[in-house]
Amino acid sequence: EITDNDFVLGIRPEFIKIDPNGKIKGKVYSSMPSGMETIVKIEINGYILTSVVFGNIDFVIGEDINFDFSSKSIILFNRKNQRLISTGSLE
Repeated sequence: EITDNDFVLGIRPEFIKIDPNGKIKGKVYSSMPSGMETIVKIEINGYILTSVVFGNIDFVIGEDINFDFSSKSIILFNRKNQRLISTGSLE
């Protein structure tokens, strides 16, 4: 059951930057090259994030990767009523 204490953190896929020096660790859940960009699903602690990488790159499923967020812009929603709570920065 969804409660008033459940939240959704919104980060645009193009702001999730896969980088060997990234501070956040995850695993490649799926990789779909589609011409000029590749959609990469990243698993981190049971959650799936979607990243868009420019270029036709095929990541290996299960591969350990590092990533960072390239924008300070995030959005926080109430999961129960889907209302916007706040926008702001990760810093």
